[in-house]
Parts: sequence; C-alpha cells; structure tokens
Amino acid sequence: MKQRGKRAVVTGGARGIGAAIVTRLRFDGYDTVPLDVLGGEGVLECDVTDGEAVHRVAQQIGPVDVLVNLALRRVRRRLG
Repeated sequence: MKQRGKRAVVTGGARGIGAAIVTRLRFDGYDTVPLDVLGGEGVLECDVTDGEAVHRVAQQIGPVDVLVNLALRRVRRRLG
C-alpha cells in the first residue's frame, strides 16, 4: 500500500538495517528522513542522545507520521 504524503524518520538510518528500512519505506511511498550520528549522503547528522540536536532536527523536518528508532550507543568495557 503506497503511503503518499506520509513522513517517516529512521534513526540509525545511514547503514545496515536502518538503511534497508529507509529503502523499503521509500519503496512504499514514504517521504523518509534518515538520521545518523555520522551523517552521510542523504542522511541528516543527528546525535539522538543530544536533546538540543533532536529539537533542531524536529524543527527542520516538521511533522512525522512514522518513527523507526534504531539508533544505539555501543559501550565497550570488561564485564565482571
């Protein structure tokens, strides 16, 4: 079902599963806004752990119909 006029935001959307979801949402007709801390071609740079950065991006892109939250933070440390 084509979703014309609907906007989808995908955090962690620059690569991997996030990029695949962006591709599928575009195929389904969504206006997609991929976000990623590293940015990239066609990707808005945004650290979703920074509330001010999220607010700036939200003001820039306007209303959102679908949010796919795939952003993660990797922490490497010894267990135990």
